[in-house]
Amino acid sequence: MSKMPIICLLLSLPALSWGQDFQTVVDFNIDLPALDSASAARRVAADGRIVLLEGVVGKIEGGMSNEAFELRITLANGFWIGTTDIRTYSCLVRFTGDEWQDLLSTAEEDDPMEQKIVEGSRLLIAARVSGYDEAAAMATAKGEAIRILR
Repeated sequence: MSKMPIICLLLSLPALSWGQDFQTVVDFNIDLPALDSASAARRVAADGRIVLLEGVVGKIEGGMSNEAFELRITLANGFWIGTTDIRTYSCLVRFTGDEWQDLLSTAEEDDPMEQKIVEGSRLLIAARVSGYDEAAAMATAKGEAIRILR
């Protein structure tokens, strides 16, 4: 009896259950407003799944931290309440590693076609929530991937 059909079946099992496994890795129900309170952010952090956050860059910083480059993005989103008030939500997302350095815009760059992140850029970020910064009153997260939406 040939082992090839068994090997093919075993290799295809992860693909057959991909949709179910994906839900255990990514939580599509979480957005910036859902991370507004310390208890909510800590609950999502304990869950450990990746969340997809969309918003505008309020602040961006980059530099060396513990021998590795760290990109820190304050992502903000919100909505109008009536015609005079705005409700905003924020999250500090940290990306660690040299691969993120190319996304940080510098003053001496002159290529406008280069995809760089600047304040006001609209982003979609895949991240794992790590907790809540009480002093800044916002959730914190470790970034996994960025998509610049502009």
